[in-house]
Amino acid sequence: MLSDQNNYTAVEREAADAHWKDNALLVGLLLVVWFIVTWVASVFADGLNRIHILGFPLGYVTGSMLALFIYTIMIFYYAYRMDQIDEKHGMKE
Repeated sequence: MLSDQNNYTAVEREAADAHWKDNALLVGLLLVVWFIVTWVASVFADGLNRIHILGFPLGYVTGSMLALFIYTIMIFYYAYRMDQIDEKHGMKE
C-alpha cells in the first residue's frame, strides 16, 4: 500500500513552477497560431479565393493543404521547444 506521507520530489518546487510557466506560454503561443490558421483564414476565405496557386483558390489551399502542413510543423516545434524547456529546468529525460 502506498503511503500518503511520501515526501519525495524529483525537482524543486521553483523549477517545477518555472517549467510549467514556460510550458503554458508555449502552448498559448501555439494555440494562437492554431486559431489564426483555422479560424481567421476561414473568415477571410472569400478574399483569399481571389488569389490562385497552381489553379486552386488560396482559401482552398489554406484550408486543405497549408493548414495541415502548419499543424505538422507545430507538432515538431512543440517537441523541439519542450526538449529545450526540460533541459533548461533540469528535467531532461
